[in-house]
Amino acid sequence: MNRNSQGIRTSIKALLSSLFTTFIVTLGFQSSLCATEQNQKTVTLGISEFASHNINELIIEDTIKTLQKALKNNKLVVKRLNLIGITNAVKSKELDLVLTSAGAFRRLVIERTGLRDLATVASDLAPNPNYADGSVFFVRRDREDIKTIADLKGRVASANYPYAFSGWQIAMGELLKQGFAPDNFFKKTLFLGHDAYPAIQAVLDKKADVGIARACFLEYSGLLEQNQLKIIGAKPSGEEFPCLHSTDLYPNWTLSTTPNTPPEISRVVSAALLDMPPIAHNLHWSVATDFTKVDKLFLDLKVGPYEYLRKFDLTRFIREYRHYFIFAALLFFGLLLHVVRVNALVIKRTSQLTYSLKREKELAKEANVIRQRLNKIQTSGVVGQMGTMIAHELKQPLATASNYCFTLRRRMERNDLPPALLDTSLEKINKQMQKATQIIDKVRSYAKGDRFREEINIVSVASAVVVDLKKSSPEAGCISFSSASEPHCAKCDEIELQIILLNILNNALEAVHNQASPKIFLEISAKDKDIVLSVSDNGPRISEEMWKTLENHSQKSSKEDGLGFGLLIVQSLAEDLGGKLIFKRNVPNGLTVTVLIPSCGANENG
Repeated sequence: MNRNSQGIRTSIKALLSSLFTTFIVTLGFQSSLCATEQNQKTVTLGISEFASHNINELIIEDTIKTLQKALKNNKLVVKRLNLIGITNAVKSKELDLVLTSAGAFRRLVIERTGLRDLATVASDLAPNPNYADGSVFFVRRDREDIKTIADLKGRVASANYPYAFSGWQIAMGELLKQGFAPDNFFKKTLFLGHDAYPAIQAVLDKKADVGIARACFLEYSGLLEQNQLKIIGAKPSGEEFPCLHSTDLYPNWTLSTTPNTPPEISRVVSAALLDMPPIAHNLHWSVATDFTKVDKLFLDLKVGPYEYLRKFDLTRFIREYRHYFIFAALLFFGLLLHVVRVNALVIKRTSQLTYSLKREKELAKEANVIRQRLNKIQTSGVVGQMGTMIAHELKQPLATASNYCFTLRRRMERNDLPPALLDTSLEKINKQMQKATQIIDKVRSYAKGDRFREEINIVSVASAVVVDLKKSSPEAGCISFSSASEPHCAKCDEIELQIILLNILNNALEAVHNQASPKIFLEISAKDKDIVLSVSDNGPRISEEMWKTLENHSQKSSKEDGLGFGLLIVQSLAEDLGGKLIFKRNVPNGLTVTVLIPSCGANENG
């Protein structure tokens, strides 16, 4: 009994233990199922609406199965949408994967939706995914008037949609490439819907002259074999693309991932697509490497993401050319600052110039006052010089006349005045008075500007001057005169020549006045075409200050130590005759004054 009870207890314990283990396992399994359901993610695939009779359609169902298998821990939801629906779904972040044409893919990329291509379709018809999609222009076979793309201008066209990539946009790119304006190339365009058959039927029914369809559609649908249509502008076909096409070729259908897709799912999808085995027509997934032609097509046509280029928008214009606006603004402000600076400088310089002009006027006024004062002084000096010259030149004839009068008076006091001596003395006095009158008339003629010159013998005039000096002044006995034997002729005024000689000789007499053995040499000679009148004395040594005064032909009316008297008159008369006045210091002392006067022949030649 005890043994049976113990066995029963053991059996009950084993049963309870088994039930507890089963409960725990069941609870864990249910928890695992809940966790799996909680970790599962929904992956949404958006597939664009494609035209029928495209061999690429065969790959869609196999692609969905492959993705479902690869995403076994996730739920795959497939949505078939038109182009507008695909665009809105991508922008609203409702899709994780997108299968569209290359045109739709690049359009969304350019619009900055963040799409990233994972794989592109390839096949026997298009082994290179970069060159797999194009368009054809087709017309009825009996249209002999249409042979080239240029013949299509001004015709009625038929197509499916204006935003269809291979059904319209690629064809418009070809027109642009050949130099035509796509927007007004056709007379009219009939857009007949998604499928290509309505566009083809419009051509067959003569409702349209030309139709546009995707390359390979006519061959794949069998319509081209019916010999009712012909392709316009067909380009050479090759192994990479055996179908007839009228345009350049662009990348094939592309599957892309959106920014909201986890990187791990994108990796799994990309690996699954590239590992997917080929199906009919060798359809498989590959990788396209060049989408630049698609971008350029949109840009050239100004469609899709570049539609805004067709319209003028001030905001867009400013945004696109903001760099130029910034540069222009900086340039404008720079110019404005420059103008402000220049205006400030102009105002400053104008003020300085105004002050300078005002100061210049004041200085000119002061200079005019000084000039008037100097003119007065100079006039006074000239008047003084003329007065001195008159007094100096009149001194000799008046002194001679005075001597004759004195002699006559003494003879009359002694009652010793014969009539003959009286007549002779009176005649000489009269001659001296006439000479004084001539000097006065000559000075007056200077003031009036009257000049009269004639050919005279320089030697005879010089001899007469020396004789008169010796008669009027005992000191003139030291004068020695020498000249060449031939006469020296000059066209001048005799009084002017006498004044020149008298001034130079009187200066020399005053210079040697205090010398123990005074000597004065007057020499007349000829040099080239000039007559040289040279007066040398053995007066005192000429100081440097006095020599500078003589070199500058000082116009002082008085002099120190007997030098410089009447130099202004002598210089003026010599230059007026066409000559000049020259000074030379003698060694060890004394001075030589030379006057050059053109000879008669020189004056005639001149």
